[in-house]
Parts: sequence; C-alpha cells; structure tokens
Amino acid sequence: MRKDVIRTLVDVQTKEDLVAAKEAILRGRVLPFAVEGSDESEKLTNLLAALHVLDMVRQGVDFDAALRQYIAQVRETIR
Repeated sequence: MRKDVIRTLVDVQTKEDLVAAKEAILRGRVLPFAVEGSDESEKLTNLLAALHVLDMVRQGVDFDAALRQYIAQVRETIR
C-alpha cells in the first residue's frame, strides 16, 4: 500500500472507476486504467484503500486522517 498511489487514485478516479478496476482484478480481467503495484494483490490493496479514503473524503475527512483510519482498521483486522 503506497500513499502516493492512493492519493492519485482518489484525486483522479471516480468511485465508479475504482469499483470497476477492483472488479476487473477480482475477475482476472484487464484493468480499465493503470494502477501502480508490483502485482495484482498490491494493486487491489491500493484500490481498496482508495475506495475507503474517497468515501471518507467525500464526508469531509482530511485525506491523511482518512488514510490513517483505514490503516488502523487493517491493522486491527490482522490482529
């Protein structure tokens, strides 16, 4: 998960585009736009983070705070 990639996705793509890219990865299809990542799992991780952060930003939460919240949720899930 890379902050710069997530920020670019949030700034450039619509929620619908992010969902379409996520679905493309899950179904083994070609992505509708380029997503940085060393492999499909990293690309999916960046997309999932961008979707969460975008929802939070639309609710008025600062990008950095939204990303921190997402990372905290991921860490809690792993524990």
